[in-house]
Amino acid sequence: MKLVVVGCGSMGSHLALALARGGHLVSVIDSDPSARARLGSSFGGKFISGVAIDLGILAEAGIDAADGLAAVTGSDETNLAVAMLARKRFRVPKVIARVFEPGKMVGYRAAGIHVVCPPAWGFRVIGDILTNPARDVAATFGHGEVQVVALAVGESRPGLVLSEVTSPPDIIAVALVRNGVALVPPPGFGLEPGDILYVRVPEPARGTFDRMVRGLGV
Repeated sequence: MKLVVVGCGSMGSHLALALARGGHLVSVIDSDPSARARLGSSFGGKFISGVAIDLGILAEAGIDAADGLAAVTGSDETNLAVAMLARKRFRVPKVIARVFEPGKMVGYRAAGIHVVCPPAWGFRVIGDILTNPARDVAATFGHGEVQVVALAVGESRPGLVLSEVTSPPDIIAVALVRNGVALVPPPGFGLEPGDILYVRVPEPARGTFDRMVRGLGV
């Protein structure tokens, strides 16, 4: 794929390097020429120094043939302006913008722009880990609306059955790891100490799930 990354800070440089390692053709735009150093000598893509809303700079980056663009500078205004330009003028199929203000997400999603807002989901994950130390958030989806939670089965609950921990259709077991081997357990599966159970928990069911886990003493 031909991809454009706007912003070569910590996130942008790591993203560009990962995409390039994956075999994609990557062009990076940053207003600071010295940002090129973050990509290192092994980066095989293109680096363009300039303002990303400049049509000439975007053309140099190959925007006309791009399959996707990610705007990940430190400025919400820049990211959203570039994303709108890529989506509306150049019809880039997939456009992603990082924003720091959650209130800016809705309008841009309606315009067909994927919006990533770390503060919107980060505080939820941190809060969950702080207030529920017995479990760990293994993965989040969207902005934290759905989580996959890892539960470690302890010695205190011999004879525990999977259906005691899950409550379909909202709370569903995704996988169980026993002695390093993963499987998808059926509802009546017996849990053993040392098992790691991964459970999908949507936000509306999170309170019910937490109360259930505390009551079971997993």
